Amino acid sequence: MKFHLNAIGVIFDIGKDFLQISVAEKDQDFLKFLWWEDYKKKKFEIFRHCRLVFGLTCSPFILAAVLNYHLEETKKYFPDTSEKLKNSFYVDNCVTSVCGAEELSHFIQEAKQLLAMACFDLRGWEHTLEPIQIHLAEPTQVLGLLWNRNEDVLFCNLQSADFKPGEYTRSILCTTQKIFDPLGILCPVTICLKIMIKESWKLKIGWDEILPTDLQKKFQTLTNQLPLLADVTISRCVKINRCTEGISLHTFCDASKTAYSTVMFLRKTSGENIEIFFIQTKSRVAPLKDITIPRLELLACCIGARLTLSIRKARNLENILNLYWTYSSTALYWIQHEDH
Repeated sequence: MKFHLNAIGVIFDIGKDFLQISVAEKDQDFLKFLWWEDYKKKKFEIFRHCRLVFGLTCSPFILAAVLNYHLEETKKYFPDTSEKLKNSFYVDNCVTSVCGAEELSHFIQEAKQLLAMACFDLRGWEHTLEPIQIHLAEPTQVLGLLWNRNEDVLFCNLQSADFKPGEYTRSILCTTQKIFDPLGILCPVTICLKIMIKESWKLKIGWDEILPTDLQKKFQTLTNQLPLLADVTISRCVKINRCTEGISLHTFCDASKTAYSTVMFLRKTSGENIEIFFIQTKSRVAPLKDITIPRLELLACCIGARLTLSIRKARNLENILNLYWTYSSTALYWIQHEDH
């Protein structure tokens, strides 16, 4: 979330991060492994890992705990940078943003000093300070999305996805799972794939049974158009800070008989200039059991409230005006009356 706030996006990661964390001697017996010197003679030795192992379920949590503890212990040196780092790590990837060139220089220098105290090597620095030098650069991966640093936009990574029409429910599910879209940028399209899966369930079609002709045609038409979604982008930066005025958050909630969803935008005004920024979308397929449209609209309001709460908390936007929008007067009545 911090990646969207300021003018200059910054990312880096930690090299060989797990290997910088030692395992307590009493726990090393749980990390034993065999080393075969001669397989035919069945001669082997038993070794123990003394450092944190990549692939353990607990490793990401331990790394996060170590980083948090270290940054808390060293925040007396650079308190602002320490706090920014604590809120910007996802496992070993740091994704954040800064306001200008001077702040970027201080952040890079101070981050290196702070994490060097724990023998963490910071690498893969990328930022948007000098767009001329990156004019021909390939898009950078940021937590599963692609970042065009020259235009400073984000879009879904569909380059490696091989979309093929199929005739089974399994084919639809396979296509759906190839699209990683945590912000819901492509939600209006991906929800259609999920609705198709629901339609096959309603018809009680198995994973490897042939789909009806009409459903196959719908799936094929949509699959042929999926590569076009690579051109759908959103602005990476919304450029807001404590001095920015005229900011409001707008959460829209709506539903139909097949699905319900919510989308969140940020609106900035400066004189007569108005800017709108996409924040995030959430959607759900309507349950198999038929329920009324007002009930689905109420569910849309529910996921809208949850999304808004998480965004406001993550981006420190609690004091900003937030407006909720819904067409459903029935859902609004239910929300306003405690007996419902």
